[in-house]
Amino acid sequence: MQPLYTLGYTGIEPQEIIDAAARINASIADIRYSARSRHPQWSKNTLRTAWGSRYLHISGLGNKNYKGDLGHGIMLANPILGGEIVLALLPQQPVILMCACPNWETCHRRNAAEFIVQMRPNVEVIHLTAKSLRALGNPIQQSLF
Repeated sequence: MQPLYTLGYTGIEPQEIIDAAARINASIADIRYSARSRHPQWSKNTLRTAWGSRYLHISGLGNKNYKGDLGHGIMLANPILGGEIVLALLPQQPVILMCACPNWETCHRRNAAEFIVQMRPNVEVIHLTAKSLRALGNPIQQSLF
């Protein structure tokens, strides 16, 4: 199984994400439809500069209805193209699908991950929290007692 992680960055520092990605040699796929933010540290150019080649923006997996004014529900912009980009990366390294939403259950990244699994069933989706991100790739420390 190939691991595909999802993560909402709200409440997490950018350095924590890049540190975890480095520990597992993962790419970070920003799947916001528009990779802009009122918080400069989460804008596309800032992330590209800080995270280098680990960062990529895949707008095709973004929710073009992120404002909720195009009708009802989540509308992935171009899931086939976005999914193909992720699936091309997965044989070489894990991928973290990232957006801002703290709750994966109601976020479009759940839909994007499910779509990718439909394209290639041997992908295992792991939804990360702040706590599990911090532990990602760290060796389990054995108790001395």
